[in-house]
Amino acid sequence: MRKKGYNLNEFAAISLKEKIAYFVGECGSCGMFYYLTITLSTYFFTDVMHLSATTLGAIIIASRIFDGVSDLIVGSLVDRTHTRWGKARPWVLLSTLPYALAMVLLYCLPATWTTAHQVAYVVITYNLAVTICYTVENIPWGSLPALMTRDKVQRSQMHSIRMLASPLGSAIGVSTAMPLISAMGGRQQDWITVMSILAVVGILCNIFAVVVIKERVVSQPEEAAQNKKNNRKDIPSAVHNPYWWVAILITLVWNTFSVATATLTPYYTKYFLLNAQITTAINNAQTITMALSAFSCYWLTKKLEKSTILKGTMVISLAGQLLLISNALNLTVILVGTVLRSVGFGCMGACMFAMATDAIEYGHWFTGHRAESTTYSAVGIGNKLGVLLGSGILTILLGAAGYDGTLAVQSASAMAMIRFLYLWTPVVLAVVTIVIMCCYRLDKRYDTVVSDLQRGLFREGAPYRD
Repeated sequence: MRKKGYNLNEFAAISLKEKIAYFVGECGSCGMFYYLTITLSTYFFTDVMHLSATTLGAIIIASRIFDGVSDLIVGSLVDRTHTRWGKARPWVLLSTLPYALAMVLLYCLPATWTTAHQVAYVVITYNLAVTICYTVENIPWGSLPALMTRDKVQRSQMHSIRMLASPLGSAIGVSTAMPLISAMGGRQQDWITVMSILAVVGILCNIFAVVVIKERVVSQPEEAAQNKKNNRKDIPSAVHNPYWWVAILITLVWNTFSVATATLTPYYTKYFLLNAQITTAINNAQTITMALSAFSCYWLTKKLEKSTILKGTMVISLAGQLLLISNALNLTVILVGTVLRSVGFGCMGACMFAMATDAIEYGHWFTGHRAESTTYSAVGIGNKLGVLLGSGILTILLGAAGYDGTLAVQSASAMAMIRFLYLWTPVVLAVVTIVIMCCYRLDKRYDTVVSDLQRGLFREGAPYRD
């Protein structure tokens, strides 16, 4: 029986208003805040405040390592939360203002400080924004589809909406910020002013989303009390869930692709196509295709299993990248190959979130303990590891090959490394994804798992039964 006073069915249709609210929240806050923090801040620190790129890279890599731990901690805290507003929404609401302030603080770096003090400031504010505030806001936000419905098709639809809104939000934020800053004069104060305006927009979007969205999947009073007693089981139950690890791996692959292509494209266009401005055309072709492919999963998941979708579309991605490799100096071939390779990775962007929420139900059945946000932390961990690999590690490989940004002409080894990483990283990631999906079985078992849970049944030998 459901808790008295709650009459929303856990499998009821999610209203159009809620879908719009989730879109607005993702677009206006999660997408925009994150990309303003991650992308533009790098340019701001190196080209406006003139910090060393090497120093900044070291800060980002170190921060990502600690960031993965914060995902598990926040996920466990959210799972222990039980209020009349639900588990996730209070966290999203309370973290929105600190996240917005932390983003603005990034751009308030004192220009008159010594380099050592500036580095310390960046370490503190970057980790405040990304390691703490982003994690506290994003983990519960990403958990919402699992708390809005138990229906796997609707969950997949919500994640398709998310993957349409996220790149749109980032595009709006970046394309709005740069022209405004430039029109105002490009001074540090102009950066602070524009970021403050966008921060207010993001706050309003999140408030609207929290008010409209409903959490239908709620714990009964006795279950909530039991969960509080058994909160030490949150992290062990996630670690023992095999599909938690699959969710980490899939998210790692997707983020490695997204970050690696964004990182490597400027180098490839500059040194091989001899025109860095082409970067914009290639990035737009990839971003638009990925967004449309992700949104297509809104309908595809009604008819096909997620593993089937990814196996099929990843073959398209693999073919597209091999086409690009076949004539890697022809811009038309590069653009066509980019569009094709983005199809599978776009669909992966929608499916990976749905896989994480499906893993919540499986983990409950497999281990006997339910931990929504701790299980969903797989997405955050995979995200951070993907950025570490796609940006930090690849940058180190470029440096090891002898790349020097002050040189007009790079060494043969540096050129070979740029070419190899740009052309073959997507191939490796596509093959890895196909292999994983060939071994993925949760789609076929999901309905049985949910049916058992509805009857209070768990896997025989479940180690953490509440």
